[in-house]
Amino acid sequence: MSVSDSSVLFDSAPKQFDLIVIGSGPAGLTLAHELKGTGLAIAVLESGSQRRSAHSSALNKFENIGHSRKSFEISRCRGIGGTSQLWTGQCGVFEEIDYHARDWVPHSGWPIEHATLKPYFNRAGAYLGIKETIATEKMARELWKPFDDPPWDREMLSQVAFQISRNTRHESPLLKGQPDYEISEDLFEDFVHHVGSNAMDFGANLVDAIAASDNVQLFTDATVVEVLANPTGTKAEGVRIKRFDQRELEMSARAIVVACGGIENARLLLASRASAPNGLGNAHDQVGRYLTDHPSAPVANYRNGRGGALRRRLGSRWHPAHGRGHIHKLGPRLSPDVQAREKLLNAAFTYVEVGGDRNALTTLARGARGLKSGGLGKETRADILAGLLSPVDLARAAKDRYFANTVPLDRPSVAVIGCFVEQQLDPESRVSLSEQTDALGQHISKIDWRVSEAEFRTALRASEILYTEIDRLGYEAPERPAWLDDGFQAWKDALADRSHPMCSTRMSDDPRRGVVDANCKVHGVDALYVAGGSVFSTPGFANPTQMLVALSVRLAERLKLELSRSVASATVRQKAPVRVGFIGGGDRVTNVYSPVLEALGEAFEVAGVVTRTSDTAKKFEAMGWGGTTDLEGFVKDRNPDFLVVSVPGDKIDQIYPKALSLRVPLLLETPIAWSDWKGRKLLKKINKSKVMVGVAEQFPLLPEIQLWKKVIALGVIGTPVAVSNNFSLYDYHGLAVLRALLGPDRSPRLASAVHSRIDADENWLVGAIQNRDNSLINYNYSATYARSPKRPEGTIEVVGTAGTLSSRGLITSGDDGAVFQSQIERDQIDGKTNSLWLETPLGRVTWTNDLADYALTDHQIAVARLMRGMRDAVLYGGVPDYSAAEALTDVEYLAAMRHSARRSGAPIAFPYSAASQKLRAKAGL
Repeated sequence: MSVSDSSVLFDSAPKQFDLIVIGSGPAGLTLAHELKGTGLAIAVLESGSQRRSAHSSALNKFENIGHSRKSFEISRCRGIGGTSQLWTGQCGVFEEIDYHARDWVPHSGWPIEHATLKPYFNRAGAYLGIKETIATEKMARELWKPFDDPPWDREMLSQVAFQISRNTRHESPLLKGQPDYEISEDLFEDFVHHVGSNAMDFGANLVDAIAASDNVQLFTDATVVEVLANPTGTKAEGVRIKRFDQRELEMSARAIVVACGGIENARLLLASRASAPNGLGNAHDQVGRYLTDHPSAPVANYRNGRGGALRRRLGSRWHPAHGRGHIHKLGPRLSPDVQAREKLLNAAFTYVEVGGDRNALTTLARGARGLKSGGLGKETRADILAGLLSPVDLARAAKDRYFANTVPLDRPSVAVIGCFVEQQLDPESRVSLSEQTDALGQHISKIDWRVSEAEFRTALRASEILYTEIDRLGYEAPERPAWLDDGFQAWKDALADRSHPMCSTRMSDDPRRGVVDANCKVHGVDALYVAGGSVFSTPGFANPTQMLVALSVRLAERLKLELSRSVASATVRQKAPVRVGFIGGGDRVTNVYSPVLEALGEAFEVAGVVTRTSDTAKKFEAMGWGGTTDLEGFVKDRNPDFLVVSVPGDKIDQIYPKALSLRVPLLLETPIAWSDWKGRKLLKKINKSKVMVGVAEQFPLLPEIQLWKKVIALGVIGTPVAVSNNFSLYDYHGLAVLRALLGPDRSPRLASAVHSRIDADENWLVGAIQNRDNSLINYNYSATYARSPKRPEGTIEVVGTAGTLSSRGLITSGDDGAVFQSQIERDQIDGKTNSLWLETPLGRVTWTNDLADYALTDHQIAVARLMRGMRDAVLYGGVPDYSAAEALTDVEYLAAMRHSARRSGAPIAFPYSAASQKLRAKAGL
């Protein structure tokens, strides 16, 4: 509708809305944009103006009585887009252990799970200028390069994938002139503020869409000085705003979202005292407490281009499927195993380069762009000459870029390896109201940010582990900062905050331990919600922006539902369902997909079914789905958003390649091919076509396997070193499950197997895959085993350094060294599965079924997850849960073991192809 100065509110503009959003930073603008076009009347109130200004920045001033923090001038920003005008773009999401209550981390645990937020990460990515968020283990496999061998010690270090936000419309003022930045003596300051990215500015990116919407109005110079509530303080009813010209007015709304940032969210609630003397939502004195950040300090650095091998491993990478436009980093973090064993907080290592010279290829390319856009100016000439006059560096960089598909190395003045440490929650670390006031007469924030020896001990131990690994892997020794040897006070004196204030209105099921509930609604105050990093239950180690944007998307869904229920609301427009079509009309469509789609409700609409015969087509016509035998006509007339291809096994090698020509996203049934070479040809076609293709491999998504993966991710059994399929799961399904449990980023080295004929009816395949890190995939299977009354039920087993997880249950040890055993429990009533859980030394670990209202089998529940994954991938640019490349890996592993069995158990080397193996055999290799 408009973006305008708040002065219009004093004239004819309406002052009553369905929703008021306070703040136009990443959380507030995401929320408003998600609700754009719904028919809800929404006002976004921004304290600043279009861009940052001195008078609005002055409102960010705070009184500091705790550990030193970055000044408000460089760490906070008012104006459309908020602090996204300043940030440097590193994005990440929390790991499974971050959500779990850990007995060695006081107040830890979220009321929601990783699985709850996972569907929103890709949707957040669209706002951040990053590609799909793939689980770290899968991303580690896709980003793998030869320089990643040998791997990190998995008992000590896991991997974590970060993405770097890119903005094509705006350049952060902090980063202009970045290559010529002069290094200060304070490396900590450099480490915090200069990572060299051109990150997404939410204001520049979204303001036009907001202005063009038919239901969202954004008002600038509209500082909210109080959230208004009913006389008992139990329901929010509006806000009071004040302008810089000192004029005030009140606005009313059916719901209010406070989205002002980690400091201001708490300050505003505390300042809203008209009907609540201690502040709104503060009945239990929780508002402002548990203030956290990411206390950060460099742990190692290289000067003047040294340390190239480690810098390459920790530095920027391009996603192989999406080219240079999308930058990732793959770094180590403390493994769940070592966290649990040594009672450490979570922590991850990050890497930044400061100053120095860019590589010759990048410099030359920059000059070429300058020549194309602006002619041969002074800077353009300098770039072209610098590139051409460095032929050795140019050749090296070109080799990296065009032959190794790797980011060429620069020569930074300083390369800094830092450590992001999760902060332990302390109720005395807090935001409160100062006696000092600002230009609007409002009490400013008083910040008492506290750090503890728990963070220091984690940072020190993490650094020791890193230096051990640097030495073991043969990397050049870096410079050591003094705090590593001088103790807690030296670390405390030197550390910097990351300008990531979090947890000050934390999420908790218990109002005595937090401010908002699992849906971000303020405890005890109806119609009042909070968005942003302040609602985090714990701070984790990851940069908060992607997490808080994902939470805002989720909150938008909740508000759309809540506000549409009221008869006072206008009709709220909902997103159209995704249209799914089927190729093939066999039993799997009617017995699996049909009940799944019924459970998934209005999220899907069946476009129809294409079958081979008219009789089968008529069956689906009778079901109300629509049936036809004309595939091309069906796609043209019915316009499906994606197709599930479920055809007989003997037709897949024929149908799957043809389906790509339809140019519609596909969900293919397993296997994707019956031989590795046909699968490889299909994958090449998929990559060339750029059609989104997922594979309906549901076995790794079965409820029990999902529960096991959570247990493993929490470090309960230590580091997995071997997985076994003991006659439990068929062929490629078994391999898919084993790889998921061991970690799909494991790189295979050798396959070996033998056939063993037990009797006339049983022929066993007994094999193994040895990975490059010496972990094992043991694979034993017979197609007739499961039907034999002479054999016990098959099992899956995961062996870890600290315990074993199998179909029979968990066996490990507790803190006292005593053996700990438990079995999986299932909460199921009338065929409806509510949850599965397993007792562990870390407490109960639970998998929860959000489709518990429907009597679905475990396999149907897994297929529902696949269908949701395809829906999100189609709508929001993500990736399906199981890719064609993963499905091909399963086929190749099986083919390699069968090839070994045909050669009487001779080892087969990876990478595998039948043709290359035959040539090796003929050559005697």
